Amino acid sequence: MNLLIQILIVLFFLSGSTFSQSNETLQRYEYSHKSMGTIFRIICYTNQKEIAKQTSEKAFKRIDQLNYIMSDYLPDSELNRLSRNSGSGEYIQVSTDLYVILKLGQQWALKTNGIFDVTIGPYSQLWRRAGRKEMLPDSDQIKKASESVGYKYILIDAENSAVKLRKERMQLDLGGIAKGFTVDEIYNLFVNSGIEKVLVDGGGDIRVGDPPPGKNGWKIVLENLKEDNQVLYISNASIATSGDLYRYILIDSVKYGHIIDPRTGYGLTTPRTVTVQASNCTEADVLASTISILGAKDGFRFLADIPHVKAIVVEEEKGKVRRYIHGSFGYIK
Repeated sequence: MNLLIQILIVLFFLSGSTFSQSNETLQRYEYSHKSMGTIFRIICYTNQKEIAKQTSEKAFKRIDQLNYIMSDYLPDSELNRLSRNSGSGEYIQVSTDLYVILKLGQQWALKTNGIFDVTIGPYSQLWRRAGRKEMLPDSDQIKKASESVGYKYILIDAENSAVKLRKERMQLDLGGIAKGFTVDEIYNLFVNSGIEKVLVDGGGDIRVGDPPPGKNGWKIVLENLKEDNQVLYISNASIATSGDLYRYILIDSVKYGHIIDPRTGYGLTTPRTVTVQASNCTEADVLASTISILGAKDGFRFLADIPHVKAIVVEEEKGKVRRYIHGSFGYIK
């Protein structure tokens, strides 16, 4: 999920159910923390108040730790220090967290044939400047940036947890995976502490466990290109939403979304929002970005080999807004 668009996702709970006797002692606790350019929210139900509080404190420290490792905005982050060593010809030993997420990124790059690519940083930097100046990058700038983009330029030494960036001026950008990865980490902290009725929201990247007491699931309302919102009810699953509903650059009457196609170096120009449901948030985050680039037709063809994943794509084609659904979401409206 970079930076992924923060689609407005409003969280509600199913209504009309009666609390069971075994759930009467459970209390609702909610915590929030600002990091990674968004607000992380945690909602949980438990009769262990102190454990919930202690786990939330651990969670917020973990979020800040991961931000310092994975951010491409913080000058002295581990990610940026690694990028500054690109082209040196040396393997740089990295932390376990950075090793794990880069390995995951490379696995998804292979699966998507480079549609998902954590080396798009040179493009990201061009488009951030374009947004400030309200001026498109010229073709020469795109071409020069492309020389340092390509997942095949990352080499990973698994035995020593070390990474080599083969090209000069490489800049890693984990925007399409970092928040999903972080949400999974926080979710696991709560489950491992014995709190399984939990929701973790990282700016639209969401993972939920067992539903709230007396409920059948968590109700999630997704705002998209259509005037009517979509409602999902989920439990023990993850949701990630990506698109250009709010975050884009308008230049010469053309909207360029914040998601960059690594094949061209340009931001997407087709209005589109993508919601993916998967077993974990890292996977949902990556696939939401990937399908945003591929579109509904090619994206759903890609998902044919990943049977447990579901997706909703809402896109504007020739002035008409259409919704496409892949997989069975259960109740959705």
